[in-house]
Amino acid sequence: MLVVARTHAHGLLCAQQLAVQAASSGLALATYHLAGLVLVADAPGKLPKPLAELAQLISGGYPRTWRVPYVEAWRLGEPPSAANTPKVVARIGQDLVEPSRAIDLRPSPLTLNLNGANQ
Repeated sequence: MLVVARTHAHGLLCAQQLAVQAASSGLALATYHLAGLVLVADAPGKLPKPLAELAQLISGGYPRTWRVPYVEAWRLGEPPSAANTPKVVARIGQDLVEPSRAIDLRPSPLTLNLNGANQ
């Protein structure tokens, strides 16, 4: 499972909550391996210090974290294309499929439950 979150406070806190639930095996859905976190910039420029610190803290709860910069075209509703997609997006895909990157994508024993009950 790959978690994607915006870098505003709400997005980061949701990613944090998901990491905590995954660590305590309290997630729902089925059995997944938590591959990492993709943080997508919610605005152009540098993150304010409190958000940057929160993003750094949350990243520790994931095996891998990638950062995707702000893309104005996406905000305006343009679909991703070669012209408007940062190179890091292709790198994420490569990191997930290349065996040399040593990411184990086999399902983990984590059981996800949509009702919030642990299994």
